[in-house]
Amino acid sequence: MKIKLNSIKLLEVQTKIGWYVLEEMAHIILEFYDKLSLWEHEIVHESDLSLPQMHALEVIGFYGNAKAKEISGKLGVTTGTFTVMMNTLEKKDLIIKKTNPEDNRSIIISLTEKGNEIYKEHHKYHHELILDICSKCNDEELSNLRNILTKITKSFWRNII
Repeated sequence: MKIKLNSIKLLEVQTKIGWYVLEEMAHIILEFYDKLSLWEHEIVHESDLSLPQMHALEVIGFYGNAKAKEISGKLGVTTGTFTVMMNTLEKKDLIIKKTNPEDNRSIIISLTEKGNEIYKEHHKYHHELILDICSKCNDEELSNLRNILTKITKSFWRNII
């Protein structure tokens, strides 16, 4: 995965906010990412799933019945990695793979009852985390946080080749 960044724009931002602030923000973002990753690993560790497998269940649970290609795209994994992951989840009776009735070349993936229970339980942890974060913010901060995260997410994916 390559990241495409506009060097001139980066220089303008660095000049605008200063090197120290840029470094401080980089540190804060990395610390947040590390803590979020640790939290996620601890939550998933309680199951017999890997973190990528749990993320796959999240995507399937969130989007419902979806084409395999769409799910792999959302996860950002190769076809080979995705196939192995789906085979493992199917053996654990967490997903069902069916041929798409509209296109025999594609597969529709959905959660089994067991997979849906795991998805809902894991999703509950995400809600608790968000509630904890939101409880520390006032209305204006919540609005700003939502807007900033939305902007960052949209911008981030535009920079990935």
